[in-house]
Amino acid sequence: MVTMFRSLVIIFSLTVSGAALGQETTVGFRHGTILVFEQTSTQVIVVVDSRIHDESSKWDGYACKVVNLSDDTLFFYTGNLFEAINQRTGKVFFSQQSVARAAYDYFQKEFRSENRLMDVANKYSELVRPAINELLKSVKNPANYIALAGFASRDELNIPRIVPVNIPIQVPNDGGQAYTGPPALSEPILNTPLSGQYTQYNQVAEFWNAETPRAKQAMDEYNSRATKLPEKDKEAYRLIAAVEFALKWNRHDPTIGPPVDAVVIEPETGIRWIRRKPKCFEKPNR
Repeated sequence: MVTMFRSLVIIFSLTVSGAALGQETTVGFRHGTILVFEQTSTQVIVVVDSRIHDESSKWDGYACKVVNLSDDTLFFYTGNLFEAINQRTGKVFFSQQSVARAAYDYFQKEFRSENRLMDVANKYSELVRPAINELLKSVKNPANYIALAGFASRDELNIPRIVPVNIPIQVPNDGGQAYTGPPALSEPILNTPLSGQYTQYNQVAEFWNAETPRAKQAMDEYNSRATKLPEKDKEAYRLIAAVEFALKWNRHDPTIGPPVDAVVIEPETGIRWIRRKPKCFEKPNR
């Protein structure tokens, strides 16, 4: 017998400039911003915006913040350590997604299972922490940095699973070098909505609560569209609408922006993309 459960997590990152890594290399950090994911016993949903931003150089671009590691496993990320670039050459020398692919390679020949998903997440943590520790040497305010990721797949019983990976940044009180603490890996807290305290978080929640005049109007707009949506996708489109209205209400913020990508994992069909930027069909260089 399968127990029904439901959990909602919203993740956001700050914008922080990179300083100097070593004496000659100027580092810019590109980051993710709005990520929403939800898990039930029958579906995993991941919805993300597309903008990445480097505050130090005022560079803006777009990224695939949720990617296929294979035909049955997803990786998603948000945080201001999404990528690190050499600002002189523009070359990316650190990428969360590249680390995730390297971690997945260790277990790609194993049978799909909940244990394999956890093993991939643990290997990712093992690989990424030394790199983040090195990057933290180049930042002025390490306490402002966030490193949150997640892996999603089906287990051996075809139940959709998410394993979020929260890598905390530890900042010594004595002014010593910041470092990554032991990562927290677990399935989302069941039946416990979580949210942050930043503007985009609040406005995603504002849409869901539908108490302010603009949120009521936004929810009415969504509900009018929802009557024409497939029943199985209504929850995914509700999350898409929440992210889209948060972007609309923050349209002058250079760190967030459309388009919105959305993907679900289901017991029978596995990974099914609902929205996907064309560039996200391309497999990133490894």
